[in-house]
Amino acid sequence: MIKAKVVGVVFDYHNGEIFQRAQSLKIPFIYFMEPNNTEEYQNIITKFQPDYIIYADWPKPIAESEEGRIINICHGPFPWINDKNLQGSKIYKEIIAAYKRGEIDQSAISMHFVNKLNRGSGIIQIPVLIRPEDTAKTLEERVTKTGYNYIILALNEIIMGRIFSSGNGGSFVKRKTLRRFAFCNR
Repeated sequence: MIKAKVVGVVFDYHNGEIFQRAQSLKIPFIYFMEPNNTEEYQNIITKFQPDYIIYADWPKPIAESEEGRIINICHGPFPWINDKNLQGSKIYKEIIAAYKRGEIDQSAISMHFVNKLNRGSGIIQIPVLIRPEDTAKTLEERVTKTGYNYIILALNEIIMGRIFSSGNGGSFVKRKTLRRFAFCNR
């Protein structure tokens, strides 16, 4: 469990599983439809006043972000996946295509702090080997399952102040047991 209160969920699809989950947990849900502009983004932040903002596969630059407060969870190897500017099922289709072209041999679940260009310091990256028989769906299921506990662990370490961004392209991990999961995007 995440050791924090979730003050809101923002998503660009309003009738899916995420909406239903937020409703069942009585967490406010905001439908953030295209075009997602800076003013709308700032209004949401002002409304909820969160300590941390956590994105899932958000490929776009973020206006006026302070590195260390905003975190992006990526399905795919970081920073390779950010260069593709993909979301949803398109991510795994591209990963499988890149594997078949011989460009990559593994996927990953990755977390990084977000700076203005969505290229902040890395937090964790858990590799998941791609199998020859994998489809986009089977790989996505395995990466999601593999990453779940690591993501929760890392988020709790951030909340407790044991993982933080220096703001200059490096991540620092105070807890030795997590050191092997930390990486820097330079």
